[in-house]
Amino acid sequence: MININTRIRTIIDTLYKGNKRAFSITVGVNPTVIENIVGGRRSKPSYDVLCKIITNANISEQWLISGTGPMLKNEDKTETSNPISPALSTSSTQKGIPLIPFSAMAGYLSGEASVSEDECEKIIIPGLKADFIIPIKGDSMEPRFFAGDYVACERTSIKDLFFQWGKTYVIDTTNGVFIKRVDEGSSKNEILLVSENKKYKPMPIPTSSILHIALVKGVVRIE
Repeated sequence: MININTRIRTIIDTLYKGNKRAFSITVGVNPTVIENIVGGRRSKPSYDVLCKIITNANISEQWLISGTGPMLKNEDKTETSNPISPALSTSSTQKGIPLIPFSAMAGYLSGEASVSEDECEKIIIPGLKADFIIPIKGDSMEPRFFAGDYVACERTSIKDLFFQWGKTYVIDTTNGVFIKRVDEGSSKNEILLVSENKKYKPMPIPTSSILHIALVKGVVRIE
């Protein structure tokens, strides 16, 4: 099992530039668990952790368990198309979804970001198409989203404003940025921002106050 721990360390060093946090986000495992596996304690990885690494990080089961064959599932294929890599990198040459700090969200949506994409970590999640990922703050969207979750978002044009009622959006308004479920308001010039946490009351806002919007496409949760 020590060899498996060593191979997990190799995955992190090779595909994630040594970034254990990036690896834990991709595979959906608590960073402390990963630290215990590859750090000083070298804890035995559970069956669940191994399955998540194989499934979410595109790692060959044969290589992870026995050390034989290629590391990636599709490394031994002859197709010329580029396989989806699970790597997270700060390099602008790497494909991926930029991880934007919540504090920079308004500027990023407006195109006047205080941080550039080149400065952001990038996450690749197979099968998910999104423009950016941001962290969740606070408890207003519990139990759907929790503080510490990451939501992947897709920009939506403000010129042809059209909401999918009941969907969750990131909404940049004149009063700040909100992550809320959107429902119909009392008139065509108003929408209702709804929290999943029932202790927060729905908040009506005029559509004229909306500056930029993005649709939430998925969530990354570390358990």
